[in-house]
Amino acid sequence: MNRITSRVIFSALAMLALLAGFPATAFFIGPPPDPGAITVQEYVNDYTGHYFLVADALERQAVDSGPNSHFFTASPFECDLLRNHPELGWFYEGVRFEAFVPVDGACAASLVPVHRFYNNRAQFNDTNHRYTGDAATRAEMQAKGWFDEGIAFCTKSWGLVPARTFTSIPDAIRPLADCENEDLNHRGCVGLAGMTAALPNRIGPYFLPFFLTLNPNWSNRFVDITGYFFDLSTAQVPEDQAAVAAHSFVQRSDSDMTGFHVSSLDRVSGAIVSMDSVYQFGTRAPVAGAADGRIAPWSAGLDHFIELSFTVNAKTVGRANSQSHAWGGPMIEFRDVRSGKGIDVTLQTFGTIPPADFVGVMELATGNVFVSTVLRADPSFGSRVKGNFIPCTGSGPCGSGTFEFRLRREDFAQVVAMARASNPELSANPADYILVNFRFRGGVFNDAELGMALQSLKLDIF
Repeated sequence: MNRITSRVIFSALAMLALLAGFPATAFFIGPPPDPGAITVQEYVNDYTGHYFLVADALERQAVDSGPNSHFFTASPFECDLLRNHPELGWFYEGVRFEAFVPVDGACAASLVPVHRFYNNRAQFNDTNHRYTGDAATRAEMQAKGWFDEGIAFCTKSWGLVPARTFTSIPDAIRPLADCENEDLNHRGCVGLAGMTAALPNRIGPYFLPFFLTLNPNWSNRFVDITGYFFDLSTAQVPEDQAAVAAHSFVQRSDSDMTGFHVSSLDRVSGAIVSMDSVYQFGTRAPVAGAADGRIAPWSAGLDHFIELSFTVNAKTVGRANSQSHAWGGPMIEFRDVRSGKGIDVTLQTFGTIPPADFVGVMELATGNVFVSTVLRADPSFGSRVKGNFIPCTGSGPCGSGTFEFRLRREDFAQVVAMARASNPELSANPADYILVNFRFRGGVFNDAELGMALQSLKLDIF
């Protein structure tokens, strides 16, 4: 399965495992716009669990050639100690980058302290250090038993860099089942469920400066519904602006922005009408001799984490009565490659339905177990990085926000344990799960209406 690596190197001489080629984190040395500032990236070996700092092409080449570990220090005492005692197993490799140094064990207020962690495995000839300026990573390493050796140096800025990024940019409008078909959907599409299977008529604003339009079929009431001034697709006659505004439509651009108008007037079956922005992954096992393109974030004990992020504006939320509802939220679907069964992780983001955690089979057609929590400070699993659930009254605009949610291996193990209570056929091992798709769903139940704008729906793997 895909191990989130760009290339793999095998070193028979050093007897090392395969080396990962994607950066895990990055920080920047020197105060911008200092022309001498450089980017230092962290690489992780997904097989040995060793971390490496890479500052230049020479160092990158050294990582690829199969080193076991590197040690960086801004302390002349530490440097001289190791240079003068080669029997300790360390070889001097020169200066790789310059950094700010702590004074009396602390960094200046404007700088980020970079801590050095030690895995305390010298007796196993497995010494490794990790350098991080991220508080959450520090807590994670301490929980794993790594020793915090204090501040190694200071940097102007620090940030996480994903190993892989997948962004949903819908390039078609299809029945939801077609969006979930990996032969039809790779980049992303808008899936329709519980309503007409197509929105064949397109109305473009062809806007000029100051949002003037040359299209007589266009109306700014469409913008009032979703908040977007984009071309829209509808099943209605384009000349009938009132009908277009009352019924469901989708707005798309060439970017990662999408507008949904979901109306119960278009319901053809059941009580729910919904639209999903879907990014579909490849899920088929490879043929003999071919590379495995499936994405398995935690295969072979890998310690990556998933982060789902998006911006949403619930511009129009209406309902006819208390038995009708409108809502929106993202979902990540996983599949157990052993049993073939699935888990849908859902994150309640906004709506008229009171938020509550739940676990159970929600779609009988798939049999997937839904494990759902609320985007809040204390979700039942995972961690909310940014954004809180937006309650809606159902009588007008609801609100907007940017949301980020993080799912680590241990979090997903908790999800699996919760799901197995409903379906014990599911594997208990996070390594057995691949990504199937991720999406954002806007839906209505009974007699309701939802107009919303979605931007920058993406899934990062760090």
